[in-house]
Amino acid sequence: MFSRMRVMSDDELRHREAMWVRNGALRIRGYAEAFPDADDAERQRVRMAVLYAWMRDRCPVAVQFVANYVATAVTALGMAGVAVSGGAVAALFAAHTGTPGGAPW
Repeated sequence: MFSRMRVMSDDELRHREAMWVRNGALRIRGYAEAFPDADDAERQRVRMAVLYAWMRDRCPVAVQFVANYVATAVTALGMAGVAVSGGAVAALFAAHTGTPGGAPW
């Protein structure tokens, strides 16, 4: 009733991934060539649309949302860190540090 799960070796995993990418590329090329009267720009748009759909199909929507939220949070934290450190540097330069001239400019 239940089949046993087995752990694939690194080589087998790489081989399966390469086969999966190769099959995806063939399908994308096939969809783009389904429009023989399209110019290069239109074929490129078709290829990109199929590629994005293919990636969305491979990656579940919940994972996409989590990845987007994490990326947004990391970006916001990075920007806040840069703003705080920039403010600290500006405050350090603007503060009177005991030198007669004050700020270096």
